[in-house]
Amino acid sequence: MTTVPHIDIGTLVLQAEQEFKLSPGETIARLLDEHKNDPIIYKSLLSYVQLGWDNATYDPIVKRAFTRGHYDSIADRIVDHARSYGGTQAYLFFDLDHFKLVNDCYGHDAGDAALRAFGDAAYDTLHERPQRHTSTLIRYGGDEFLVILDGATREEAVEVAEHLRHRFHDVTARQPYGRLTFSAGIALYDEDGGDAKTLCAIADKRAYAAKHAGRNRTYANDGPRPARLLDNIAVATR
Repeated sequence: MTTVPHIDIGTLVLQAEQEFKLSPGETIARLLDEHKNDPIIYKSLLSYVQLGWDNATYDPIVKRAFTRGHYDSIADRIVDHARSYGGTQAYLFFDLDHFKLVNDCYGHDAGDAALRAFGDAAYDTLHERPQRHTSTLIRYGGDEFLVILDGATREEAVEVAEHLRHRFHDVTARQPYGRLTFSAGIALYDEDGGDAKTLCAIADKRAYAAKHAGRNRTYANDGPRPARLLDNIAVATR
């Protein structure tokens, strides 16, 4: 009797999207084309689609971001990648500023549009990074997002946050609710922690500190320190 090898289609799709730098639908289409002569993988991919992989993996509003549930299922694998290869990994936690006012004053459709605007701006910013480095975007909950950057230093993570801030400003400035900002915190593997839960918690705490200090800024470290002002944003890196 022939033993059929186990295939983790979820991992295959995740790795393919990070490698190809394509949208979820385009990634599946490419995988189906590449494996059309392999009946086991091809049928498994079709089953994965039919079981609703899109709704389970990607946020229904911010379709370019993974869901929190999907992230929780792969979090250990993501940090294990950095551990295995001895590389750096930056965790960036974003909290949109005054998001409740958008919902209250302009309605939940406008709130959803603002979330999508952040997702699109983040997706475009992350895909400007060198292809050798993977980036992961997660809608962590409500108006909170998590970005994980493989191979990034603390300074590079701050630079990504800055580019995203400018892009998010430009996109939302054209909307009825006006220009939006975010508060962000950064944690680095393994200087700040060695597991996903700890790194997320530290990045979240720093985003909260940034919001408490006046919003529209990124904190990459803890403790009292002079903040460097860059175009109306305080970026604390030391």
